[in-house]
Amino acid sequence: MPTMPIREQLREEIEGRCRDLWRFRLSLLLDDLSDMGPEIDTESEHGSLSSMSSTDSDSTSTSQASSETEDRLYQWLDEQLLKATDEVGTTPGLPPVPRASQWSILDHHRINRPHQFRRILRVSPSTFDSLLKKIQDHPVFHNASNSPQLSPQIQLAIFLNRTGHYGNHSGPESLADWAGVSTGTVENCTVRSMVAILQLHDEVFGPPSSYDMARSSQWVKSAICPGWSGGTLTGDGTTFPLFERPAWHGEAWLDRKSRYSMNAQVWLPECLFDDSILILPPKLINLPHNLKFVDYSVGHTGSVHDSYAFQGTRIYKEHQKFLGPNNWMWADSAYPPSTWTLAPFKKPKHGQLNSDQRRFNYHVSKVCSMTVFLLMIIYAL
Repeated sequence: MPTMPIREQLREEIEGRCRDLWRFRLSLLLDDLSDMGPEIDTESEHGSLSSMSSTDSDSTSTSQASSETEDRLYQWLDEQLLKATDEVGTTPGLPPVPRASQWSILDHHRINRPHQFRRILRVSPSTFDSLLKKIQDHPVFHNASNSPQLSPQIQLAIFLNRTGHYGNHSGPESLADWAGVSTGTVENCTVRSMVAILQLHDEVFGPPSSYDMARSSQWVKSAICPGWSGGTLTGDGTTFPLFERPAWHGEAWLDRKSRYSMNAQVWLPECLFDDSILILPPKLINLPHNLKFVDYSVGHTGSVHDSYAFQGTRIYKEHQKFLGPNNWMWADSAYPPSTWTLAPFKKPKHGQLNSDQRRFNYHVSKVCSMTVFLLMIIYAL
């Protein structure tokens, strides 16, 4: 919902004061009318009538003087309210709201408390530096104006803080107080950072290189068995919760967990870690610091099944570009098996898996647990 400008808020407040004043004057007039009645007793003596007439004359003159004073007071109030309305309409701007930047605290966290830095920007300091290095020379961060932009470092920090939080904390007002800038600057930093990051899309996403595929094959060979070294890719689906029910076809976004969400598919090589931890099981790896995704799909409603959302990925339509002739990818039981996808056995409707099938599923789970672990990290971020 759009926010009403401050100038309009002040104008409405003044008009409200005018209406209150008019209501008060009308209530006084109605009270005077209700109090009017026969003040003279026709059965009184002549002397009493003369005395009452004299008293009424004095009272009338006093009442008229009081009424004139009230009229002048109300006229003065009307003039002041009208003057205030004109000033609000012609004033070029209002005094800026004082704000204090928290960049010094963020710099302190970068060196002394990296976990606090990550809590604020949702990325580690090293990831922030790597991303900044890739986008800082983008033309969107530079102009020929006499009023230069904020540094790309600050603009990226504002963008990451906003996209990494949820609800009211991600609003422009909260970010403006945190960064010590205006709400318009927050909006501009968000747009510029997004433009620069989207330019890296084709550089980041795409078929894995032969080196990546070789390392992935080596990990499967070392962690599972040599016969499964051809399974070089793995993936899974997850959902991203939405802030509120969408206005169009809202019920279609309701997922199985009774949340309004968006379906996402993620596919990546089996292992892209340092050689020193290449042969370790996935459950012992704490944080994949150089994770690389090769394909994704996002946009389907949360109620869509993973097997259907998978059909919208590039790897489904062009799997020859991602897999060699003797390679396949691992998936869970939600995906249909094929010549290039391998999934665990499903339990029969009225039966049990045999021992070989259970043993197969056990070893496949050691491979797929990598994907589940990574998706949990992504969802937590």
